[in-house]
Amino acid sequence: MGDIYSTNARWFNGKDRRPRMALVRIHGQHLELVPHSSEAFAHYFAADGADAGESSADLRDPLVPLESSARRYARALLKVGERWRGTPVPVQLPDGGTVLLSADSAVAKVLAPQSLASRMMGSWPGVVTGLLLLMVAVLWLSTVGAGWMARLLGLA
Repeated sequence: MGDIYSTNARWFNGKDRRPRMALVRIHGQHLELVPHSSEAFAHYFAADGADAGESSADLRDPLVPLESSARRYARALLKVGERWRGTPVPVQLPDGGTVLLSADSAVAKVLAPQSLASRMMGSWPGVVTGLLLLMVAVLWLSTVGAGWMARLLGLA
């Protein structure tokens, strides 16, 4: 059946610029997005809090997703950005929306495993090694490589 990974993420629906919260799950070869109630988040993050006369039953738990508006996307259709040093991982959805995943979340690690290039750029020994290899290649090309290539091609 496959492992299931889930996390909360910021979701932009592609129709307006307002971020929404959503539960994002990886289930097999699909990404499932379940938006949270925006009204519940408005109540939850209200600056002045709930009125004293308001019953707690009127407020939905903001962490309970609205299952009726769930969306499902094939992983092959997603455009996943690079995972880099704790910055959110952008995932472009086929319907024009975008999800920003925490770089430390299991979903981001499954969708965007860190490439060798990003791991090398993130480590100073890797950068120094790359620069040394580049300098050696340029030095070899200017002293030996150019003449060798000219002889090989019959130009010298």
